[in-house]
Parts: sequence; C-alpha cells; structure tokens
Amino acid sequence: MGLFGRKAQPPVEEDARMWIESSMHKLIEMFGESTFQNVTVLLPNKQFFPDTWSSPEECVEKLYLRACAYLPVDRSRLQLEIFAEVEDPLGGLAVGSRSYSGAAGYFTREAGDDRFTIAVKLSESNDVIAIVATIAHELGHFYC
Repeated sequence: MGLFGRKAQPPVEEDARMWIESSMHKLIEMFGESTFQNVTVLLPNKQFFPDTWSSPEECVEKLYLRACAYLPVDRSRLQLEIFAEVEDPLGGLAVGSRSYSGAAGYFTREAGDDRFTIAVKLSESNDVIAIVATIAHELGHFYC
C-alpha cells in the first residue's frame, strides 16, 4: 500500500517502462556503468543556462554554445544552423548520414565530410526548455 492507503502507481505505462529499462541497458553496454554514476544531470533552467539574449537568434546561439560547453563534443566538427519553419529542410533527400527529427531541429553530415550540422528551427527559440531539448537531442546524434 502507498500513502493514504492507495497502491503506488508507476509514473509510466508498463510498455514504456520496459523500453526505458532496455534502452538504459544498451546505453550502459555502449558507454559503461560509470558514465551514468558520475554524471551531473543538466536541467533546462537558470542554474545550467544562465544566459540572457536580445533576439531569438541569439537565444539559440547562446543555448547551443552553453550545451556544447557541458558536453565532450569537438566543436570544430560541428556547426549550428538556424532555419525558419519548413516542412522538410532536407527535401526528402537521404544522401550521406542524415537524421531529421521533425519540426524542431535536425542533424546532418554530408557523405565524405568530417563536419556535422545541427539545425534548430527559429520559432522554437521562444521556449527555452524546447530549444535546450532540441539541441541536446541533436547533439546526441554526434555520439551515434
């Protein structure tokens, strides 16, 4: 029994729980258990992202630079692009290694090129949590 006589409910459905656990096991195999034991969890708040900005473009740029500073990424191999809202910025092309994550951003690398592009939709920049999540998601592709 949980608090006040009610049975405690898990925060996610059983299928989601199984997927999360399976994914965590795969990540531990890939990166080692110590990676997850000795890490600071970054939150999209003023503690980790204290910057101020005067334009949506500056917002995206500062949050991107701050996120890169927290992660072990080689910024010389990354470039940031900010794009306006379009249906598919890749035009349906699948040349090289590309991943398009929907309207908020995408990650791309041209075949034979050592540099990667992380693109973020400009209209997402009014929501700091969304833009940090998008940047973190796209930077995650750098490791895969």
